[in-house]
Amino acid sequence: MNTSTKGTGSIRQLPSGKYNVRVSCGLRRDGSRNVISRTCDTLQEAELTRMRLMIESGQMPNLGDDMTLDEYYYSLFVPGRVARGLAKSTLADYESHYKNHIQPVFGSRGMASIKHAEIQALIAGMTYTTAQHTVKTLRAILRSAWNDELLDVEPMRKTLHYPKPNKQRGVWTVEQVAQALELMQGTPFEALWLVMVGAGLRKSEAYALFWSDLEFQPVQRLDGETGYFCTVTVDDAYTRVDGRKAVKTDFSTRTVVCAEPFAKRLHELKKEPETPICALSLGRIIKGWRDMWREPPKTKNGKTYELNHSKYYVGRFYNSGIPYVQMSRMRATHETIMQAVGVSDTLNARMHGRAEFSTVGYTNYLNPDIEAFNAASGAFSLAISDAQKRQKLA
Repeated sequence: MNTSTKGTGSIRQLPSGKYNVRVSCGLRRDGSRNVISRTCDTLQEAELTRMRLMIESGQMPNLGDDMTLDEYYYSLFVPGRVARGLAKSTLADYESHYKNHIQPVFGSRGMASIKHAEIQALIAGMTYTTAQHTVKTLRAILRSAWNDELLDVEPMRKTLHYPKPNKQRGVWTVEQVAQALELMQGTPFEALWLVMVGAGLRKSEAYALFWSDLEFQPVQRLDGETGYFCTVTVDDAYTRVDGRKAVKTDFSTRTVVCAEPFAKRLHELKKEPETPICALSLGRIIKGWRDMWREPPKTKNGKTYELNHSKYYVGRFYNSGIPYVQMSRMRATHETIMQAVGVSDTLNARMHGRAEFSTVGYTNYLNPDIEAFNAASGAFSLAISDAQKRQKLA
């Protein structure tokens, strides 16, 4: 049998292979020690139980000085987040940034010994995005330890200076979207692309859709042709890590409109109601999307495949002049075009399922051009001129 002690409390391995946890919680009225005992299946569970019993009994002063960041992360932070139902994708992000950036520097250090200057030095050589995610992860861990009363001082309150922000992420122009409408025809993820760029859905929201989530209404166009008005109901999402899950925020549950020409093409692609709008795996979608910018392969006789061949889409965009962006940027493309045609930022944010208007979009991709500035300046000038006229008439 092995006995492990650390700070207050003890962990002892039983002959059965399980672990007995004992924590002293002061004295009883008769003067004897009051000891709480628990039995756990694994050593990690026993360590977690010991710490939780110590938290409940108020025996946490200075424990953070002795507990390393690794010990807290794996014994308390991760199990605690799992118990609270944190999304697997978020937990995977924490794990990635912790292992790659935080653990090599601070993992073996006592939590209370991690200084602000050391955190600043850690992110100094990172890209802006990596630094943001690293700080977010480290702050979540240390603030959790502070809430558990393992740290006496609230951590990471001082301002950190991030590296120079990345350049704005690319989005497509109106002309490029119109050109892509033809190039995308016949690809196995065409419907997925149409609802993302035509209605502003996140990729995870679009991938979760069945054809029953799309409702079509015919409309008579001015040229006499029949068009379609399509509403899309968004009430769940799908990711590679979590599978099918709830949408990101309460505001993400919404019904959005997909107008012409996207709605008409979606109607042409429509299948049985319970069929997913995209049958490919997310991994194949990512690879297929990249393949469209690869140089087209050659046939046995040395000729290039016909790019408009409905069953072969490698190289569709190779000579198109349309820049490669990640497929997730189609939602950003929709939002940017909406801004360009005069949709207010608050309405734009609501249409795209944001919980509140933030600077995320403006920082990363919203890019009003000189025409938008001229239109805004003209509207401002007109408002002032009208006010002057009203004053003269008064």
